Amino acid sequence: MKTDLDTEGIYRCEASAESPTFQTVEAEKPLKVYVIPQEDPEIVGSQSRYEVGDYVNVTCKSGPSKPAAVLKWYINGKEADRDQEISYPTINHASGLQTSLLGLRFMVKPKDLFQGGAITLKCTATVSQTYSTWSEELIVGEKFVGTAPMNTLTVITKDGPQITGSESQYRVGEMLNFNCSSAKSRPAPTLHWYLNEEMVKDEFLIHYPTIQHEDGEETSILGLRLKVQQEHLDKNEEVRLKCTATLSRVINVRSDERTVGGNHRNSGLQVAENYGKVSERNQSSSRSSAGLIVKVAVLFTILAFL
Repeated sequence: MKTDLDTEGIYRCEASAESPTFQTVEAEKPLKVYVIPQEDPEIVGSQSRYEVGDYVNVTCKSGPSKPAAVLKWYINGKEADRDQEISYPTINHASGLQTSLLGLRFMVKPKDLFQGGAITLKCTATVSQTYSTWSEELIVGEKFVGTAPMNTLTVITKDGPQITGSESQYRVGEMLNFNCSSAKSRPAPTLHWYLNEEMVKDEFLIHYPTIQHEDGEETSILGLRLKVQQEHLDKNEEVRLKCTATLSRVINVRSDERTVGGNHRNSGLQVAENYGKVSERNQSSSRSSAGLIVKVAVLFTILAFL
């Protein structure tokens, strides 16, 4: 069977016995179709020249894929800080494919410069196959907070993430303060927070380091810090929070790398060095001139004495 995006769905197989039992046995499995991007991600918005103190403001755009590629920025081979990255909405194409966008903005500092004055920017686009997802749902109301495990895929709920919070009640204007911790696994799962079924933006999340256990397994922790607004409440005056833990396998990685501003920064650095040398030459000239004046003055004094 040739697969395309329309092939995706849940497939069921049924087998029935003949007389006298007429027993029927059935099973079903989901079929998920993955489409990897056909081209490397593209870095747009870069300039050919940057000075120390300038702002680099670029965007990485992935090729269409399904699911959407996860983008990551690197500066001189080092993973960019989260506060340097700018998240943009995913572009949904009529074909069912998706394009990811991720911005990068930072001020150029002397430590960012390689020898030769260049900065290397790299963007990677990763498409992963999700093979298990767990979730824990929390209902926050005016008078109570209740928890109930929710199974979004065919997984064992006891291995799901755990939501912990410091308060038992939250009202409009108060700050939600929760942590989501995954069960131990290897590798550690990826955690996401959802508010009323919508993914929470990164600005409201606290990313904690992965916990390494002695047995080699890992635990992920993701915090949520969000002030409750009236629009967050549903008709029952409740806020539904959900944390999901996803294990996936990378099936495709593509990248784009760009080195910017090398020659220009060299020139700029050389100018700074030349200024220093000019100053030294000026000081030497001043010292030489001063010495000449002293010698002339001494000679004049001797002639006058004669």
